[in-house]
Amino acid sequence: MDDKGFIVTSDALISLIVIFILLATVNNISADKSCSSIQDVVMAKNAQDTMELMACYKYFTDKTLIELMVEQLEKSDNQKSGVDNAGKIAGEFLNKTLIGYNYNLIEINKLNGTTIASNADFNQASNVSVASRICGEYKFKLYIWNY
Repeated sequence: MDDKGFIVTSDALISLIVIFILLATVNNISADKSCSSIQDVVMAKNAQDTMELMACYKYFTDKTLIELMVEQLEKSDNQKSGVDNAGKIAGEFLNKTLIGYNYNLIEINKLNGTTIASNADFNQASNVSVASRICGEYKFKLYIWNY
């Protein structure tokens, strides 16, 4: 009788320890933190994927989207007309690709941070993901954030 009571008692203690460990684990996991980090990863991947598409996507010619933008900038000797033309090319693509996100595409090497295309005020942005791509002497940075 004593052996059976000892086994039942130890079995109950072990199961209580397992339950306490599970409760402590569940208590320490916050849904907001994990959800937020997943959204951050998705947004970062969207930024990278979009820049990759711009570098690979042939835009009705034998040139990629970024190459067409660089061509417009070089034709105008980096003047406003070239920036506007490059912005039209980029904006059309980004508006179709980044649905649900705000974006700001800038050139940081030759144009010193000039905005090429944007659909929102970057100064009001929080939780921003960024991707960059170099084409020739031009370095483009794409910033995206949620509405």
